Amino acid sequence: HKAGERRSGSCGVFAKGAVSGLSVDNNLIHDVGYFGVLVNGSTNRDISHENLIVNNHVFRTGQLAGHGGAIVAHYSSRNRIAHNLVHDTRRWSIALMATWDGDATTNYTRDNVVEYNDVSHGNTDSEDTGLIYHWGYVWRNIIRYNRVHDSPQPIENAFGIYLDGWGRETIVENNVLCNLGNPGGYLRGVITVNGAGHRI
Repeated sequence: HKAGERRSGSCGVFAKGAVSGLSVDNNLIHDVGYFGVLVNGSTNRDISHENLIVNNHVFRTGQLAGHGGAIVAHYSSRNRIAHNLVHDTRRWSIALMATWDGDATTNYTRDNVVEYNDVSHGNTDSEDTGLIYHWGYVWRNIIRYNRVHDSPQPIENAFGIYLDGWGRETIVENNVLCNLGNPGGYLRGVITVNGAGHRI
């Protein structure tokens, strides 16, 4: 799907439920109330998978909900999120999310690739967050070749890349993180990790 511009009180693109093979590419998505792109599958079935979110320009998300981010895969697997320009987000720039419970056979936020994205000026209205973030029992995801930069972190507990919750076996490699935090803000860590089996 391609579009010149998206404006919405909720999400720019909302892929709900059994969605696979979707391509969200070359879009200008901005000034939305909640998420820029949200891919939201199921907690008990692998019904959302193999979607492409590439070459989009996403900014000024979360205009009505302060925890609104730019690009989120929620209970969704084997997606590629790449070559997106993301800035001025109230919370995350890019997030992979699941629940706290589950195991390798039941959780469906896994085997995603987040690469070659340029993210900046995020976390402007929320704490306990990262510009690139994962939360819950997410498994075997790859975060690589991203540029994470120029985010003043005005609120406590903000991070560059944040592997939160009970995630497993995430690979974080070849990313550039710079100019995060300033004297008026608070940066607890450029990369902060919870979970087990990660490789950084």
